[in-house]
Amino acid sequence: MIQLLRLQFGGLYGLPYEQWSGSLLQNFLISSMGNSLYMSKIKKFLLSVFVAVLAGFLCHEILSSSHSAGDFHVSLTMARDLLTGVDPYSHPVGIDWVSYPLPAAFFALPFSFLADPLASALFAGLGAGLLA
Repeated sequence: MIQLLRLQFGGLYGLPYEQWSGSLLQNFLISSMGNSLYMSKIKKFLLSVFVAVLAGFLCHEILSSSHSAGDFHVSLTMARDLLTGVDPYSHPVGIDWVSYPLPAAFFALPFSFLADPLASALFAGLGAGLLA
């Protein structure tokens, strides 16, 4: 494949084949980011914050407009049950209710004091921001 690219294009971005190393993606990133292959830590952080805010906002708007509790509602209810001393597995299984494992309730504990759409939005935004 590389030999074919060398024969067809003769080089990448005007450079001879021997002067560029790495994959085509790396070379695209170098040319599109001003000869800097890696983003600075501040840019990465700001991108993560932007993704987190966007995901949280969209999640809140969708859940608020559809009057849906989302699937995080089960974890929130289990966390609230744990705080009040009720068995989190006492709810009947139905179309909208499938009991999650108990660690899901532990992850939902910090959000259990908030309204369902806001808690879901914060959880989704935090997850999206950490993954970005």
